[in-house]
Amino acid sequence: MLLNFLFISIFLLIIITFILFEGDFFQPAVILTIAYFISIASALVNRNVGNRL
Repeated sequence: MLLNFLFISIFLLIIITFILFEGDFFQPAVILTIAYFISIASALVNRNVGNRL
């Protein structure tokens, strides 16, 4: 459930940044923002997987 929410939120974030920056994905701010959210999502997923084990 949480994993699906994270992937959907990352997907929406990428779409929103694509609209806001008019398709320019190679700006440093866009790359850093996407990397930041992906790192948060992976940390949450790792924490949940560790709790299940």
